[in-house]
Amino acid sequence: MGKRRLAHFLTGIFAAGLLLSAGTEAASNLEQRRQELFQVMLQAPDDLDVAFEYAALSVQAGDLEGAIATLERMLIYAPGLPRVQLELGALYYRLGSLEVSRAYFESVLNSANAPPEVIERVKVYLAQIDEAASPTKFSAAIYAGLRWQSNANAAPDAREITLNGLPFVLGDDATSQDDFAFFTTGSFHYQVDLASQGDRLEADLVTYGA
Repeated sequence: MGKRRLAHFLTGIFAAGLLLSAGTEAASNLEQRRQELFQVMLQAPDDLDVAFEYAALSVQAGDLEGAIATLERMLIYAPGLPRVQLELGALYYRLGSLEVSRAYFESVLNSANAPPEVIERVKVYLAQIDEAASPTKFSAAIYAGLRWQSNANAAPDAREITLNGLPFVLGDDATSQDDFAFFTTGSFHYQVDLASQGDRLEADLVTYGA
């Protein structure tokens, strides 16, 4: 390995080490901040600002259960907060608890003081829940294109051919001809989740035309 290549290699290792170190340091700082906030919550459990920051950092750290427990505790001290209910619904949605998620989202819709942007986010989530809960699913993909072929009729190039040992002379229309072709292809998928756990009926159809 030449000196220049060696220098580039060592520079790459050094940069990767810096990125890894920075990521580790950021994670350490995040966890340290979470622990500080946790101690504050123990002393002042009704401090909603501290609780909300702790929940947000818990989501960043991947501790969704910890974030949920914190947000649900906030609702004890301040019932009916639409933004907290929205975040709880979103977290339960990420965990796959769709019915619990739906309950929180519907609580937001029934709230008289929910901001319009919160209502819009809730409607998007509810539509996704309805789609995920539907027992039937259908999807389709259709493609179309224009193709040029040098031998569109799959014929021989020469007019003189030998068939069963006998010579034949083909007409002009019987030799290879170039041409354009328009083609379409489609893929269709239909799925039904049956009542029994884990059983599913699926059907696929692939079409082609030119």
